[in-house]
Amino acid sequence: MASNQRTGRAARSGSVQTPTFWIDESGSKNTASRCFVVAGIKTRHPDDLLRAIHSIRERHSYAHEFKFGRINKRNAPYMVELVDLLADSDAHLIASVVGPDHNPFKGKAAWEAQADLISRLIVGSLNKNEVAAAFMDGISTPPDRSLGRAVKRGVNGRLQGTPLVTAVSLNSKTNDLLQAADLVAGAIRHQRMSDGPLQGVGVEKAKVADRLATAFGTKDLSDQRETRVNIATVRGRGTAGRRLRPVRDESHAS
Repeated sequence: MASNQRTGRAARSGSVQTPTFWIDESGSKNTASRCFVVAGIKTRHPDDLLRAIHSIRERHSYAHEFKFGRINKRNAPYMVELVDLLADSDAHLIASVVGPDHNPFKGKAAWEAQADLISRLIVGSLNKNEVAAAFMDGISTPPDRSLGRAVKRGVNGRLQGTPLVTAVSLNSKTNDLLQAADLVAGAIRHQRMSDGPLQGVGVEKAKVADRLATAFGTKDLSDQRETRVNIATVRGRGTAGRRLRPVRDESHAS
């Protein structure tokens, strides 16, 4: 009751912020995968951002997906425009990276493990004065199970409240913000996986990934906790690793 009263007073005073999370993944959910990334963007102005992305489509008559895996020499400039648009908006980059030394999918249904990863990502990206909504690329679940419900329960259970008011699975093919989330996840994974000379589309992908980092004021997409970039590698129990922690949002406050 006391927690709800505090939330009510904060809401009346105008101090509560209402961000949205847009989350996708990159990589394979199996023990052989060297890198699996759950990542996306956090924004308080999703509709403005959607309209701005649509302007890129209109300007270039581009009807395909903004997917990192589909970057080629022809569409790379459009991807860079999207990156710059994200950087010029209020968007924050958030990500959890699973390396080869930890397999959160072992002994769990894939959808349950992914729901847990998404929940932890949101928990580590929420500030105390925020009440949020989450939108995720849909994945296969049993008929009587919902990814959104599992994520909402995971977040609110960990935070012992109701800071996540809704969590919804969508089809990324029809949503540009989820495609932007895919671009973020793919860029992070690409930098983690690149360990030799690049050729062909790999060069274009590297350019987009590098642009994403520099546009957000960082030298790369490694683990970090900055004003607008929050990336952490997930570790197994008993191993050291950086934990995602909320980053106080002192910019783009409107």
